[in-house]
Amino acid sequence: MAYILESEHKNKPYLKYFEDIAAIPHGTYNEQEISNYIVEFAKKRGLYYVQDDAYNVFIKKPATPGYENHETIILQGHMDMVCEKVPDSKHDFLTDPLKLYIEDGWLTAEETTLGADDGVAVAYILAILDDENLEHPALECVINTGEEAGVLGAKAFDTSILTGKKFIGLDGCTEGTSTIMTSGVIGGTFFRVVDWEDNTKNMYKIKIFGLSAGHAAANIGNEQSNAIKAIGRILYYINKIYDIRIAAIIGGSYRNAIAEECEVIFSVDEDHIDEVKKIYEKYSILEMQEHKTSDPDMKFSFEKSENIYKVLTKDAGNDLINFMYFMPSGTCMRSVKYDFLPIASRNIGTVKIVDKDGFNALEITYIFRCVNSTQLEELYNKGCAMAGALNFSFELQSRYSGYEIKPGSDFYNIYAKVYKEMSGKDLTFETVHYGTDVGTYAERISGLDIIVLSPEIQDVHRPTERLNLASFDRAYGYLKEVIRRS
Repeated sequence: MAYILESEHKNKPYLKYFEDIAAIPHGTYNEQEISNYIVEFAKKRGLYYVQDDAYNVFIKKPATPGYENHETIILQGHMDMVCEKVPDSKHDFLTDPLKLYIEDGWLTAEETTLGADDGVAVAYILAILDDENLEHPALECVINTGEEAGVLGAKAFDTSILTGKKFIGLDGCTEGTSTIMTSGVIGGTFFRVVDWEDNTKNMYKIKIFGLSAGHAAANIGNEQSNAIKAIGRILYYINKIYDIRIAAIIGGSYRNAIAEECEVIFSVDEDHIDEVKKIYEKYSILEMQEHKTSDPDMKFSFEKSENIYKVLTKDAGNDLINFMYFMPSGTCMRSVKYDFLPIASRNIGTVKIVDKDGFNALEITYIFRCVNSTQLEELYNKGCAMAGALNFSFELQSRYSGYEIKPGSDFYNIYAKVYKEMSGKDLTFETVHYGTDVGTYAERISGLDIIVLSPEIQDVHRPTERLNLASFDRAYGYLKEVIRRS
């Protein structure tokens, strides 16, 4: 492990900007400070900028001599990051800077997500704007907020300010590819108001942990176990035979992530505990066997818990258990056109009991995804109908579009030629199951010529997220050359 040295910034302004960004807390909904940092950058360089009410930042730089008649290029990324950390970390994402270090050529952060998604875009854009030697057309740079919560900033941004049609999206994960298809998303939260009753029975706790987890789109095609679904399965089969009551439950950490952990505390008649343990052992073993490839480190525990004297009513507990067991989570459609890529999926992200409008309620976050907008609506309508039968209502929190384009445009071909010359490899197009800000721009601005450019980033949305530094260098070189040739 080694920390970044000042000498490593030489001729790599994007690395210095990334380090500066990492020192500013910038999780989703906490972007004001980093937005102001970007504005100050523009002010110091005399660049035209707009900061809107959502803290999106637009910066424009005029064309260099000889490029006045070239088409304007839009550079776009987002400034917010997903905030995940290892269980024992004391890191506070609201106040603490990320602790960056380098290991075996990869940049990562101690105990937390790195924010390469999409700090890479911010660092690249600032470095490009700061480069006085780069010849380029007029540049329109947009850095949005709230992407990770449902492209909130992009939807709030006034796209009428943009004049360009050549669009470089800087939110990707794979060097040498350009994304030609993303999914539309409907995300929100299911709620069910609950009542409590007295309890005199002993309490037990079941916990699952150590799952592979990860991004609920990028990893959903791996058919991994979801901790909430796994606990729901065990509870369902126990509850079929024995009268159990739920006292507490918490699982998952983020709507847009596959749940890595879940624990539930419940009461049961002591006379039945041996049989209850047998059911637990049967289905925990089955879950581990069924996911031994995708989740090799999965673990379960069953232990007696301290007494809790209030439990959910039977009806409320049954609805929760049935929701966890019956509501789908995982891939439900795959493409026959693009290597069986997932094109439709659903994900249960988190579950807990919260205070809502003065009442206690079950809160379960959920995401529907599909490339096709009409099929996305079908998934959404069916999911709401199923949950409604279990007395859950849905609160919509994000809805945004995907996009699908054909590769081979003039702009795409410039990128392909640059990549071939500089790497010796052919540029490939990529189809992804997640959504990005780009779909919102493609929906609002007709005729966009889109490419997506990125270095190699692994384990996005996880505390093991890491950025390949050699790829970070190379991709910046591609970006500069694509701009110069456009």
